Amino acid sequence: MTNILNIKREWRDCIEACSNCHDTCIEAAAYSLQEGEEFSDAHHIAMLYDCADICQAGVNSMSRNSMQANAICRLCADICDKCAEHCEEYDDEQLDKCAQVCRACAQQCRDMSRVAV
Repeated sequence: MTNILNIKREWRDCIEACSNCHDTCIEAAAYSLQEGEEFSDAHHIAMLYDCADICQAGVNSMSRNSMQANAICRLCADICDKCAEHCEEYDDEQLDKCAQVCRACAQQCRDMSRVAV
């Protein structure tokens, strides 16, 4: 019974991290578009939206106890890491915050992907 409770706690933590990352990436995309110039580069905006999308997929799969949640979490971790690396290329406080949130989400997703469904 304790093992089930731990898994549920871990899933809640990962769901929260994914939800936070989703929101942060959407906010970063809106911020970047508003700033314009190099911030509104199509590749940059696409990266932020891709990260937000996979985070939402992670939330959805974990929330419904999907048998594919582990695989989605592994993919989410990879994409969050790539988004963090991408955001770190900019010298900008808002995008640095996004990178930190993406890295935290990536770690939660990596941890979650190791938990048996």
